[in-house]
Amino acid sequence: MAKKELYVLTTSFPYGLGEAFLNTESRFLVQYFNKVHFVPLWKEAGLRQLPDNSIVEAPLLGFNPKGNFRLVMKGLFCLSPFSFAIPLFFREKPWKNKKRFWDFMTSFLLVRAAYSSWPDGMEKDVLVYSYWGDKSALLLPFLKKKHGVKCVARFHGTDLYEEACGGYKPFRKWLFGSLDAAVPISEYGRRYLHDRYGNQAPRVIELHRLGVFDLGINPPAESTDFQIVSCSNVVPVKRVALLAEAIGLLGFKTHWVHIGNGPLLGEVEAVAASFPQHITASFLGAMPNAQVLDYYARHHVDLFVNVSESEGVPVSIMEALSFGIPIVATKVGGVSEIVDDKVGQLVPADVSARQICEAITSYKDGDLATMRANARKRWAERCDAQENYGRFCEFLASM
Repeated sequence: MAKKELYVLTTSFPYGLGEAFLNTESRFLVQYFNKVHFVPLWKEAGLRQLPDNSIVEAPLLGFNPKGNFRLVMKGLFCLSPFSFAIPLFFREKPWKNKKRFWDFMTSFLLVRAAYSSWPDGMEKDVLVYSYWGDKSALLLPFLKKKHGVKCVARFHGTDLYEEACGGYKPFRKWLFGSLDAAVPISEYGRRYLHDRYGNQAPRVIELHRLGVFDLGINPPAESTDFQIVSCSNVVPVKRVALLAEAIGLLGFKTHWVHIGNGPLLGEVEAVAASFPQHITASFLGAMPNAQVLDYYARHHVDLFVNVSESEGVPVSIMEALSFGIPIVATKVGGVSEIVDDKVGQLVPADVSARQICEAITSYKDGDLATMRANARKRWAERCDAQENYGRFCEFLASM
């Protein structure tokens, strides 16, 4: 029997363009709970439409906390608990280095600031679900203690793997103690929780993959140019500049399209400016998820490429597979659970530009029709939203 209400902790969803995959998941959540409260940490421009039984709570912070002095003011001068951090400070030893201390203090300020704005009126018989395993998830121990609610957190990539964050995630084991279930999105993540934390990991760890809907097949080619697409924020972990360097080495006519924006876009554009004449590039910037999917439906794509140094199981790859687009990607996180030599090629995590170039060239010289058919089949077997989200929501409702 489903709970009456569900609280979903997000970064900014349903505001802005981020967390686009929650657009899909939210369609299922509202079918299993009478009311679904979305609680964003901060607000961005634009508000996406949600089903009628959804409630968008006021953002817990009135600002993006990254590098924002207001976080210090709000995190210090509020009535939220602070004594919880004292034993954690001595247990986690954040004074070991500057970054560790910064991460500890930032998380401390963030959770106090966010908790001071938590909406009133939450009853005991609800489920609180954090879409990420960090940031807002650190509210769960407070909510569990005060309201006695059930608490669940999903774990993806950088919110799970400490190695992706300099080897340290503040308050990790303190958070685990409040979770009724941890939900990694990959088998790799499930094993990571078991192996790294042992008996300090949450008692219930259950794998539930993300998924995407069937929106058709990518159309046939209209040009002899080889069409490559990548889709990600242009931030260090995504290594888009490395991809640009690799594409510049290709020896055949190629057009590269990158979808996404970020602080390193200028660096990437500078690399593309030196491409030889037979290689061209288009930078489409940040796009709503619906426009990204429409692009795949209308424009032929030969290959989708992702060279991130850390991932969970990327929704961007699932989306490409659903259209029958093969993949070249780094073997990190749970990527190998949906990408192999049947649907493209995996390259090492510490891959070089030359190796990426060779992988793309090798794929181009292979059996493209079979790869495209296999990509579509892989989506149906492992990435179908109807199957994956249905099972996940049944799991939540049973708690």
